[in-house]
Amino acid sequence: LDLSTGAPDGAAFSTDSVWNVDVDASDRLLMSVTPIRAGGTDTDFGVARLTRDGALDAAFAGDGVYELDIGNFGASPREVSVLEDGSIALAGYYRSGGGIRPLILRLDAAGVPVASFARDGVYDELVLTAQVEVYSVSVQDGFFVTAGYGRDLGPEDNDLISLRVNIETGTRDLTYGTGGVAGLEGYDFNDNYRTHRILPDGRNVFVGAIRTASTSADAAIVVLTRDGLPDPRYGTAGVMLSNFADGTVDHFWSLAIDPTGTRMAVVGIGGTSPATDDDALVYLAPIP
Repeated sequence: LDLSTGAPDGAAFSTDSVWNVDVDASDRLLMSVTPIRAGGTDTDFGVARLTRDGALDAAFAGDGVYELDIGNFGASPREVSVLEDGSIALAGYYRSGGGIRPLILRLDAAGVPVASFARDGVYDELVLTAQVEVYSVSVQDGFFVTAGYGRDLGPEDNDLISLRVNIETGTRDLTYGTGGVAGLEGYDFNDNYRTHRILPDGRNVFVGAIRTASTSADAAIVVLTRDGLPDPRYGTAGVMLSNFADGTVDHFWSLAIDPTGTRMAVVGIGGTSPATDDDALVYLAPIP
C-alpha cells in the first residue's frame, strides 16, 4: 500500500508504516497506519480498511483510508480494534507543544469520526504534564481501558499507566485508579505496558516490562481490579515479574486469554545472557 510520498527529514527519511491489524465481521482487515502528511515530514494517524481480497475498500472513509492530522505533530498510532457494533477504536499518542498526549480515535463502521465521542471523535487529554502514551484499548462495561505509560515533568521515570474513558462521551472516568489514573509506582526506572485484555470476571491483565536497573528489565504481567487497583490475589500485589537471565532486558509484548478465563498465553523476548541476543518466547501462565 502506497499511502503517501516519502520525504527526506534531515539525515532520515519519513515513510509509510503499518503497526497493527484487526478483522471485522465481514472479513475486512482494519490496519493502523502512518501516512506522511502532505507537504511535510511528520506522520498522521491513519486507519486503512482492506476488502477480504486485499484491496483498499473505497466504501471506507471515501478511499479506504481515514487520515487524521493533529497540528502537524508526528503521530504514533498503535493498536486498532473493531468493536462489537462494527465501529473502530485506534490507540496511540503524539507529541504536542505541551508534552506527549494519549490518543483514542473512534470511527464508525464507514470510517467517519463519532462526533459525540470527546472532541469530534478524538480523545487527547493531557493527563500528565510530561507524557502519557497509549498502546492498546480494550472495552470494559462501556469504557475504553488503556495500556501504556507516562510521567509528570521533573526528575521522574515512566510509570505503568492505564486510563478508563467513556466509550460514548469520551470523558475520562475519575473513579478509576487514583483520580482517574491507574498507575503502578514503587519501581525506580522506566516501566511500560504494551497491551491489555479484560478477564471474564472484569479484572484487567496488562503485559509489558518493569526495569530493575537502568540497563535491565524483567518481563511483567500485572493484574488490576475492575476499578484499576492492584489485585492482591495475583503475584506480589498484582505483579508477577519474570527474569530469564540476570542483566538482560526481558519484555512481554502481547497476550491472549483462554475462553475460560483461567489461562493466558503471553509472547515476548527473553535474554539468555547479557552477551547474547534476546530470544523469542511464548509463556503460558494460570490466572488465579
